[in-house]
Amino acid sequence: MFLRSLLFFLLFPATDSMAPAVPAMMAPVQAYVSPIPLRATPRAELETQSHAHHQVLRVKRDFGDAWRDIVIDAWVPKAGEPSLTEVRLWWVESNDGDIRKPFGKKTRKRVKVSYDRVDDAHWVVTFGAGGRSFDFDVELEGKTPTVYANIKSGREKIDRCRVDNARLYAKKMLDVTVGLDRLEVDCVDASGKKHTGDLRRG
Repeated sequence: MFLRSLLFFLLFPATDSMAPAVPAMMAPVQAYVSPIPLRATPRAELETQSHAHHQVLRVKRDFGDAWRDIVIDAWVPKAGEPSLTEVRLWWVESNDGDIRKPFGKKTRKRVKVSYDRVDDAHWVVTFGAGGRSFDFDVELEGKTPTVYANIKSGREKIDRCRVDNARLYAKKMLDVTVGLDRLEVDCVDASGKKHTGDLRRG
């Protein structure tokens, strides 16, 4: 009986209509699809039919090419409840119309970037190198993503300071970049007071 059944299925393979239904618990999980593929992306293509693009923060550097900065971008759906669909840290090149580009292999070996989606309206972006890391909290306020950070200005520590500008400084030896030193920001605290200070390291 077994051999007859096996022969039947070899001669007449099951079609979709003959195949047994997949139980709900075994149904394939829908894969996450980013609104923006991780590739070189011109500025005009950052906005899509379904998602609004926001440049959350641009980070200047005191090393490397002057026309290449680090940027944090975020995407918010145009329809439905506001949420942070995605947050991404990558290159922005001002010499080519602010095109975005992912970090290359050499950069990824030295610089580590991680994302923690706390909830639909709050992501934590962490990046660093050489044992030093820096955290940015990207939070949705209405439909606008805003970035916050914990900083130190002199002897004063300020939590949840809204970041407007950022500058990354390298650690150098004989004028050669050997790692990251500090990340300085201009920010505004909860009372509206402006500060300039360094991100407290993670």
